Amino acid sequence: MEGRTFDAHTTQTPMFVLAIATINPNLRSNVLFTTTFFLTNIALHIRLGLSFFLQRAHVTEGSMGPGIIMACIFPLHAFWFSVCVNGFVRPSQQGRRKTGLRMGMAQP
Repeated sequence: MEGRTFDAHTTQTPMFVLAIATINPNLRSNVLFTTTFFLTNIALHIRLGLSFFLQRAHVTEGSMGPGIIMACIFPLHAFWFSVCVNGFVRPSQQGRRKTGLRMGMAQP
């Protein structure tokens, strides 16, 4: 069970990245936050969910409860990750529109 506790704490790594940025704004990195969020809340979540379902006899003594809880929480993490990614896409699209207007091109 100790390994599972470590995995659970690992999912808080993105919050640590945000906390460091709060203390020192020069250390803010949206890319680092999004990367750690993907690795800990998407990839690790999938790994743990599959582990809970496929090895439930060893991991959870046959209970499907933890796997079901992981499956229910995953859409929320996926939604938050899509918001992070959209935060990168939107400014880049707005930058292209402004560049197009300066060059005399029509907006799409």
